[in-house]
Amino acid sequence: HSLIDMFGEVMEDGSISEYYTKGSEIPSYPISEDYYNKHKDNIEEVSDKFNAMNVLGSKLGFHIHLSRDSFATYKHLERWLGFMTSSAKILLQLSGRASGNYNQWASLRLPNDYYARNKSGNEVMTTPKLLKKLACDVLEGKTFGDKYNYLNFQKKHTIEYRLPASSTGSDSSLEFSKMGRHLELIFASYNYTKEHS
Repeated sequence: HSLIDMFGEVMEDGSISEYYTKGSEIPSYPISEDYYNKHKDNIEEVSDKFNAMNVLGSKLGFHIHLSRDSFATYKHLERWLGFMTSSAKILLQLSGRASGNYNQWASLRLPNDYYARNKSGNEVMTTPKLLKKLACDVLEGKTFGDKYNYLNFQKKHTIEYRLPASSTGSDSSLEFSKMGRHLELIFASYNYTKEHS
């Protein structure tokens, strides 16, 4: 297997043309933490090889797909969604994305049916009641919302986490980061919310 075959598949992406004359993306397959730990050096080598070949990724993103089936109960998914929404601004800081870039491709919003306003009319990310509804709808396989939110629910079998910056680009770029740290963050958030309420 090539390094790319181990981790994902190459496909065209029309949104890349906004920044570059042509391009493709490598969407990841959902992988287990055990698989990641066994192959993490190889997985990181993918972005290292692309960087050595001067494949540019600045201004693009690294999207992580979580299998909806990995959440055995809606309570676990509800806790994970609660963690991801209450930590959204911290996740943005950890993502490596520049401030102007995430609003277009990974906005810190939930789909409108799960977004709330507080009594003063200011928007808040969600409420416990709406979070429970969101978790139930996701586990039922419903698809909804905007693709360009930081959590994308348009895929029937996965939740796409779109916030991390690209794993290729200049080392000095604000929008460059290693794959491993983002994958490890998602594994840690999954494990933490599985064990803690």
